[in-house]
Amino acid sequence: MLAYWERSLIIFSSPKPRNDQTEAVQIAAFRSWRRAFPNASILLFGDVASWNDEIESLVMQPAGPLVQGGEGGEIICDMFQDASKRAAGEVLLYLNSDILLDDSAVKVVEKLRARPGPWLGSARRWCLPKWSDVVPESELEWRSFFSSAEKSGRWGEACALDMFLFRGLSFERMPPFFIGHRGWDNWMIYHARSQNISVIDISAAMRVIHCDHDYSYVKGNSAPNRRDGPLEEVNLKMLGGEERLFHLGYATHEWVEGIVQPCRGWGSMQRNIELWRIMHPEHDWWVRILRRLLHPAIKALEKSTTQHEDWRRHEPNMPRSQSKTLS
Repeated sequence: MLAYWERSLIIFSSPKPRNDQTEAVQIAAFRSWRRAFPNASILLFGDVASWNDEIESLVMQPAGPLVQGGEGGEIICDMFQDASKRAAGEVLLYLNSDILLDDSAVKVVEKLRARPGPWLGSARRWCLPKWSDVVPESELEWRSFFSSAEKSGRWGEACALDMFLFRGLSFERMPPFFIGHRGWDNWMIYHARSQNISVIDISAAMRVIHCDHDYSYVKGNSAPNRRDGPLEEVNLKMLGGEERLFHLGYATHEWVEGIVQPCRGWGSMQRNIELWRIMHPEHDWWVRILRRLLHPAIKALEKSTTQHEDWRRHEPNMPRSQSKTLS
């Protein structure tokens, strides 16, 4: 039975250039979205002419081009502003175009849609080896794929966020970040926290599947497997520096056994202090003095926080909420 609320859900993305490396995984991603959410509106921004067959067969909607920045990359902020205006206060789901969803996404969205806004949710991605170029077709093939993914995947990097579920956010102050380069996703977490908006870590409940790939489709990098081009530095500068590369360690809430609850503990306190320092630079002089006096203890606690947020030290398919109980 199809859920009536799906009709108000908007999923949006911008496809990568279509080539031999990116074609199959993006087709699989689009199909997984429609499989999970049969009634949702799916908007594709950017140059989507090469995806017309998929747009028609999966009932997706071309949503218009992305603005080109002065350095040659596409700007992402207009996409978030446009999608938010169309949502009229309902829930939106942004996905990178190579992210696959399984059935867990439906349960999470259905639960969080009852939560008043504003709030922002995200999850660590679940990384698989390079895509096999075989796109699942039947329901049996999909279930086999998801079962295999659960066994063979591993947690991705803490700072790499490819999915955002949210309600009631404004993107009027979003800098003109270049899509496909670091920084803009971390700004999402930083901006929400700086506005006292709840950030929910839903990694324990929603599997966000990503297949490893190189970055040969991105202009300006020194090598296919590196992300070090000039647009990376432009994005970092617009973000305000590496101290604002916020990730889900800065979440205010987390999903634990079906319940969204506040984050607690030293790690959460440390991240709150870091945010406070950024928001109140006039106090930094005495904070630096205090840090020098307590340097060994503070460094030990910060190391403990970083290790705790590196989920890859636990069993590869263990949700964060379960791994905490073993720490």
